[in-house]
Amino acid sequence: MARGKPSRRALGWACFAVLLSQLVLGVVTDQMAVPVRDPEFACRESQLRALRAMYPDRKVVVLLGTSRTMLGINACRLTQSGTNLCYNFGMPAAGPTRQLLTWRRLVASGLKPDAVAIEILPALHTHDGQKLFESRWSDPSRLSFDEMRQLVPSYAQPMRGAIRWGVSRLAPFVRYSPTTYRQYFASGEAYVAPSSEGIPSDEFGWRQGFSIHGWEDSHREKATRMLLRQYRRACEDPRPAPGEPMLEVLLDELCTAGVPAVVFTMPESSAFHLQAMKVEPAVSRVKAVCQQHEVPFVDLRREMPDEAFYDGHHLHPETADAFTVKFAQKVLAETPHGYPGWAFNPSTQVVSSH
Repeated sequence: MARGKPSRRALGWACFAVLLSQLVLGVVTDQMAVPVRDPEFACRESQLRALRAMYPDRKVVVLLGTSRTMLGINACRLTQSGTNLCYNFGMPAAGPTRQLLTWRRLVASGLKPDAVAIEILPALHTHDGQKLFESRWSDPSRLSFDEMRQLVPSYAQPMRGAIRWGVSRLAPFVRYSPTTYRQYFASGEAYVAPSSEGIPSDEFGWRQGFSIHGWEDSHREKATRMLLRQYRRACEDPRPAPGEPMLEVLLDELCTAGVPAVVFTMPESSAFHLQAMKVEPAVSRVKAVCQQHEVPFVDLRREMPDEAFYDGHHLHPETADAFTVKFAQKVLAETPHGYPGWAFNPSTQVVSSH
């Protein structure tokens, strides 16, 4: 019995030490370690910072969008064929909430762009039950405490989002891998798992999708059906979500900061045209918001043929290059007074950024 008490006391102290270390690690993760909690963002932020050092005399144009933008716009081509530095900050399922978060983080880190092009995916501007449909794919553990407090109330299930965030801070090893922490404490850089869908293929943020070579029609049809099922719920009830419209907040902040913007949609195949009709109320609301803020809106949903996509709305790398030329001519040219000058030569030979 006498020997049992010290053992229990030692076990208690060990448990306390583990809990304390988890709590301290959670605070560090929340307040300082963006590369740990949001490695894809940290990777892209690092790339943009390096590019600004490489092109110090150029205006910076950041493209905010979803995976459609990430896979569909070759910012390296835009930069080498134009007069500005363009960076593709497209991320999977990044609707207005994630775009607002990206803008605020860039400003806070001293990387405020000179102009912004904002993609809207209409389904992400509808609601899921009572909140933004975008929240179905949002990961609250990527947010700091202040970001969580501002953005989680817009989630479809705010309490569930807050609990997930709390678990990631009280027990960070449950959410973040030891490899991520080792990389961060060793170099201060982000460790991005090779399987991550948000890893850019080049230093300008573009990620290459499936090549058109060897991609059969059966593959395209199967992938398109799967994606249409994902968006079906947004099409069934495309009303606006209650609460603060995040796109409007973003445009307000851009206007206050004196940063010109243009809003656009990415192309999609004819399989999405019926869906497009159902979410047209969301598009109309976005157009009204753009008009209110005197921001151009460019609709490119029918700009590319069906065979240009490998799943109905993500472009093949080969067709993304062709669309990039259209994007420069139709979106970056359609800008308000004061937008940094844009001169684009589509015939310029682009040097590989790999």
